Amino acid sequence: MNLSELTPTSMIKCARCGKPEFVGNAKLWNVAFDTGVPTCFICPDCQTREEFLEAEVNEATMDYSNARAISSMDELLEYFRPKWNKALRTIARGKVKRGNAEFRECLEKFRKAFNALNRHNFNAQLNNVDEAFHFLQQHGEFPKL
Repeated sequence: MNLSELTPTSMIKCARCGKPEFVGNAKLWNVAFDTGVPTCFICPDCQTREEFLEAEVNEATMDYSNARAISSMDELLEYFRPKWNKALRTIARGKVKRGNAEFRECLEKFRKAFNALNRHNFNAQLNNVDEAFHFLQQHGEFPKL
């Protein structure tokens, strides 16, 4: 799902009830994100009270000007590359325990984003951090040990 391609006349569907709506008329609809990847739309009738309130609070308090939706594997790798490189630099500076924790957290976030992106773009699933690491090794992100 690439949010930047949506226009006011684009048709979306509620992930829960299937109700269709034009984007231009979907003012109270929520877009659910999983680690930066848009996963679905939820119409006002299907939103829980908590989801509605969370959306209202987020809209009032968050700065979305730098937010970006990730829609491809290249964008996902570009987003996470500086994060795991920072963790690897921490390890190289001798702060191994802290660096390993940062690296593991980054790989877990990557795994979640990968799986969310998978629901829209390709057919693969990463079940744990080790699988995420091996996937990234296969794609040349880390040297093979």
